[in-house]
Amino acid sequence: MGRVIAVDARAVEAKLKYMEVNFGGSKEIVRRTALKNYAKLWANNSRDGFTTDCQAFSLIVSYAVAQFRSADDLGVEAMMEDLRSVLIGEGLENAQRSKGPYALRWASLMDTGFGEKFRDGGNQVQHAMAGLYISYMYGLVGTVPARLMEDSRPDREIYKVTFRLGNQLNAKNYMQLPIQIMRELGA
Repeated sequence: MGRVIAVDARAVEAKLKYMEVNFGGSKEIVRRTALKNYAKLWANNSRDGFTTDCQAFSLIVSYAVAQFRSADDLGVEAMMEDLRSVLIGEGLENAQRSKGPYALRWASLMDTGFGEKFRDGGNQVQHAMAGLYISYMYGLVGTVPARLMEDSRPDREIYKVTFRLGNQLNAKNYMQLPIQIMRELGA
């Protein structure tokens, strides 16, 4: 579905206030800290061979989903921001990845358990989350440049799937995202 960009300054201000009251401040700190700790646990399990990176990704998303039961679209947006802050970092640019108080370090998750066409030996969880985030938050405006900048075939393949999933994500179907991750990206 993607986020609708408000053009009225009052609408933007109202949205920011709603987001801060309902999802920000200490609520955000507690959620993101818990999500980071959960993600670290599953990243360690993946590195130790108890699970795969794709399964860990699905479980981490499932944990985030559980924090937003009965969410409206702004709740889904807050969930996506939480996932971005933990699995990607402060931002999408290379200098911002794996940085910030909640971000996992770069090689915490890699590409085990992903389908063969999605594997390149790198952090495919971060690429998959970036695809979901970019398409959900920015729609076509974000996905076109991301596609053009990507030179890795496995990353382009991940983007094909995650751009579609992120674009379709909304308050009616967000609870299905962990299942979709395993079904569409898993080996």
